[in-house]
Amino acid sequence: NMFLAMTEDVRVIIVKLADRLHNMRTLQFMKPEKQKKIAAETLDFFAPLAHRLGMRRIKSELEELSFKYLYPEDYAKLRKDVESLCRHSNHEFYLQEAQETLSELLMNDDVLIPKNASLKPRVNSLEVIRTMKPLYSIYQKIRRGETLPTMLDLSTLVVVIGVQTDDEDKSKQFAFEKNACYHVLGRIHELWQPLPGRMKDYIAFPKPNGYQSLHTT
Repeated sequence: NMFLAMTEDVRVIIVKLADRLHNMRTLQFMKPEKQKKIAAETLDFFAPLAHRLGMRRIKSELEELSFKYLYPEDYAKLRKDVESLCRHSNHEFYLQEAQETLSELLMNDDVLIPKNASLKPRVNSLEVIRTMKPLYSIYQKIRRGETLPTMLDLSTLVVVIGVQTDDEDKSKQFAFEKNACYHVLGRIHELWQPLPGRMKDYIAFPKPNGYQSLHTT
């Protein structure tokens, strides 16, 4: 927060983060002691900074690379354990099946994508993406006492929608986007019964860095 307050131009911070990411990607050419020093600094300062700015992909990659160089044995073991669990549970097959089922349901939803192409507002792009929880995030959960086989968010389906509207009123556009997200959540719960207490509404209650979405299990 102090660094953000001292830097008037956020572009300076973005350049710093990009430079650090490049350094982390080429860290294998440095001596082990230098690797650990840079990785520790990255994990303590640059990854939280990227998180604060809502740059989730950069934050995750910085954490993954830092984890790999700071705790190489833990990293290698966890990676092997995750791959083994996914292989023996047919994880990829079931996740792909769920992705295709949800995609088909939403693409044929007349509220999101009306058959009359002239109707607006409407969703003009919709994607269901498969993601795996980053190893460093899994590692943090294990350190807090969770076990790999019982982890409920090892993989996720992320629904990303884009909205087309003729209305220049941004508040009305946001209202439609918000309603579309809640509608998608309702359709998901029609397919699969949600687990009690696992719903998180970051639209009504955004994270401090501005992140907004809906989570369900």
